[in-house]
Amino acid sequence: LAAVAAGAYWLIRPAPAPRVSNYVQLTHDGVLKSLTATDGARLYLNRWSALDEVTVMPVSGGEPTRLPLPFANAHADQLSPNGAELLVGEERIGRDPPFDFWSVPVLGGSARLLGEAKGLIAAWSPDGKWLAYSKATSLFVAKADGTDPRTLVTMPGDGPIWAPTWSPDGGTLRFLLQESDGKHFLWEVSLSGAGLHRVIPGWPDQESGQWTASGKYFVFT
Repeated sequence: LAAVAAGAYWLIRPAPAPRVSNYVQLTHDGVLKSLTATDGARLYLNRWSALDEVTVMPVSGGEPTRLPLPFANAHADQLSPNGAELLVGEERIGRDPPFDFWSVPVLGGSARLLGEAKGLIAAWSPDGKWLAYSKATSLFVAKADGTDPRTLVTMPGDGPIWAPTWSPDGGTLRFLLQESDGKHFLWEVSLSGAGLHRVIPGWPDQESGQWTASGKYFVFT
């Protein structure tokens, strides 16, 4: 009985809280940047200096190098589910909406324009079959190559939609809506366009997040 009890406790005991045990500075160029994705071997970063650049570097460290692109101002939104391509926005200076979306092979090859998809920010679905992107107060869904777009939802007000994020099963999208006071709030809608609702009513201000791989938790700031 004691052995059974010990085994049961070992199986159901809560996992310890994760903690940072060490950290190492990887870059030293003093340029503002943000981490977009990693495939385990490389880090993909957006870097903002004279031009907006998409850069890549080894996870072991070293200075980021600019990813060769057929346009000057760009930012990366996401690494494809198979790790082969980056979803990159080309800035359309002085034009509305501000970005064209491209699929860029990470190991060399020609960038491919994703149909007529244009907007603020985009994200491929976990199975790589769909593309979600925002434009002003509307959220759109198209095929992964940008064709056959449809409006998923249009929100009231003037605030833009940011950071569309897919659930692991691909059936739900969460996004940030900027309201008139400048604060952002998380909303959720199904891929069919049904079930639109605010995720955490009453929370004072929210920023973008991601589901864990299991879909059990959503981590946000």
